[in-house]
Amino acid sequence: MEDGRSTKDTRGVIMTTAIIIVTSFFAFFLTLNGYYKWVVIRNEQEAHIKRSSHVKQKYDIVAFGSSYCRYAFDFSGTGLCGCNFGFVAQFFYYTDKMIRAFAPTFKPGAIVVITVPDLVFAEVGNGLYHPQRYVLFLPKEVLGREYSWINHLRYNYFPLTVDFKTNIKKMVKMLLHGRCTNTYETMLHNPLDRSGVMVEALKRTEGWVKSFKLESTFNGNVPEELEQKFVQTTFLLQGMIQHCIEMGYKPCLVIPPVSRPMNTLLSDNFLETVLFNNIRRANVQNIPVFNYLRDPRFQDIDLYAANADFLNARGRKLFTQTFLKDLGHISKKQSQPINFPF
Repeated sequence: MEDGRSTKDTRGVIMTTAIIIVTSFFAFFLTLNGYYKWVVIRNEQEAHIKRSSHVKQKYDIVAFGSSYCRYAFDFSGTGLCGCNFGFVAQFFYYTDKMIRAFAPTFKPGAIVVITVPDLVFAEVGNGLYHPQRYVLFLPKEVLGREYSWINHLRYNYFPLTVDFKTNIKKMVKMLLHGRCTNTYETMLHNPLDRSGVMVEALKRTEGWVKSFKLESTFNGNVPEELEQKFVQTTFLLQGMIQHCIEMGYKPCLVIPPVSRPMNTLLSDNFLETVLFNNIRRANVQNIPVFNYLRDPRFQDIDLYAANADFLNARGRKLFTQTFLKDLGHISKKQSQPINFPF
């Protein structure tokens, strides 16, 4: 009898200990995930966008697009309430979803900047470049079939599980040094010399040639498959523009600058085929288009961020100031026909 009671008590102790261990481990893991989310990655793109989508003050101006957008605009200190929603290597498919999802944060008549870099018409974009990350800031209604509750839990509550080894390294670095270096915010000069920038420019263009099956970036010959993509993507952009107009916003298209070494690798024929013709096809509403691709004010490699085509923090400030001045000039002439500015 006593042996039975002793065995029962032992099992109870073991069970209680196991529960305590599991509960403690789970609480510790939750704490680690919370620290990673709220401290380690609080300044990364996804976190910035999520915070920006829940502000009380609505925006006068918003910018959407890929990394070219993210590295082009900085509305701080401009006197405008603005937000840069630029996110990763994004094509129009997700840009469209983001504009529609974040529309409640726009003021009536807000300016909506749609960034249009060189090869943005080359893919529709759905399912590309780790699309599961969009669950961090886009609702189920917007993502539709792409929504996953498992990814929602992982990315929003257990971000360490997404890429455990890499994320643990980030967290250890933060714990040891008290901060993670954010070169996006701090880089004021390009650490590369002209030859280094040319290497980066070649990498970029060679990547385009490989990804989109181009002959080169020196001629306007593109495969039929790409021409078919252009039909889809110009239709997408046209729909985005029309949506903004119908909602009472003021959309405009911005072609961001690239450095002089990068521009030497892009022929006029190539740009006409992959970019300018497509903008004309899409822009049936004739909204303002701002072309800074070869703008002499932004050819200096020192304005770029360890590459040939993404502006650094200083470059972003200068570019945003220039664009807002140009935007003010255009807005005074809204009643007049807008000429294509290239």
